[in-house]
Amino acid sequence: MELDKNKLLIKQLPPTIYIKNFIDGHPANYEDFLTTFINSSKLVTCKGNQAFILRKHEEQNHGEADIFNSFYDLDFKIMVDTKYMEARRMLSPAITEFCPGVVGKGPSRLKGERKVYDIIKCFRSMNIDDLIKIEKGLIKLPEGKTIIQVLKKVSVNKNMLLFLPYDYCFENTSTNAEAAKFIIDCISEDLQCLLEYRHLKVCKDIYLSFISKECFVIAQEKDNVLHYYDMIKTSQSNLYTYLYETGKA
Repeated sequence: MELDKNKLLIKQLPPTIYIKNFIDGHPANYEDFLTTFINSSKLVTCKGNQAFILRKHEEQNHGEADIFNSFYDLDFKIMVDTKYMEARRMLSPAITEFCPGVVGKGPSRLKGERKVYDIIKCFRSMNIDDLIKIEKGLIKLPEGKTIIQVLKKVSVNKNMLLFLPYDYCFENTSTNAEAAKFIIDCISEDLQCLLEYRHLKVCKDIYLSFISKECFVIAQEKDNVLHYYDMIKTSQSNLYTYLYETGKA
């Protein structure tokens, strides 16, 4: 099948995946399964050949990165409008785990709609000059606050893994390396100005990740372009599998 950007699907993941402790009775954080995925990737062999350790939140009081080994550290940043996360938390059906294997669903906390912005679309038509002007308040846009949120995230002086909490895929096509590379090219084109902005602010590594069907895909930035880095089966993380299966409609 010939891959076509116009046929690329962007599906919402269940809120259980990216909202901390969404399931009442089953505390969970996306940082846990991201650590598992990273430890299943070639990043381990390329960065000291040691597994990464996830720092507890109380150990991050001085701005330490989320995961580390004796050779390298990496910080996780979720790439989504904070209003989107708030809306998904309040408007999605509530989920309670009564005991292992016994789960119940109830009505959402609120009814209605919320206006949110797609991070990728926010940057798609921008250039680096636009971003600098938005940062300085010289350009006012409805999505300006969302853009500034992201600019602040990528300006942090750390090696960073950005996580797009969506499923990027093609209908009736399994995700192999070819499809993953094509999807990465599409995302890279849309985020080029953001990658340029990051280079203006920080001279450290940046990776981007997303879900594609049963795979966790990692891209690495080089010269303001995202390149395929690795791909891991999501089944490597029991936590991810549980959160996905429990949260899906």
